[in-house]
Amino acid sequence: MSEATLTRALCRAALFAVALIVGVLLTVALADVLMALYLSIDHHRLLAYLVVFVPEQRQQQARRVTRQIAIRLGQWVSGQPAPSARSTDRADHAPRSA
Repeated sequence: MSEATLTRALCRAALFAVALIVGVLLTVALADVLMALYLSIDHHRLLAYLVVFVPEQRQQQARRVTRQIAIRLGQWVSGQPAPSARSTDRADHAPRSA
C-alpha cells in the first residue's frame, strides 16, 4: 500500500469520525429541544404521573411544591434577559480606575 493511498484512507476515516460526532451532537441537541418543548406543553400530565410515586399522604404537598417550582422557574426564565442586559450596561459604563 502506497503512502498516498494510506493518507487518503486516514483522511476518509477522520472525516467519517468528524461527521459521526457532529451527527450525534446534532441529534442530542434536537432531542433536547424536542424534550423541552414536550415538557413545556404537557407538563401537567407528566407531573400527575410522577406524583403517583410519592406516598399518598405527601401527594398534595408534592403537587404544591412542584407548582411553586414551576412558578419560580417561569419567573426566573422570563426575568432573565432584563438583569443580564442591565449587568452588561453597567459593565460598559463602569468608571475606570486611575
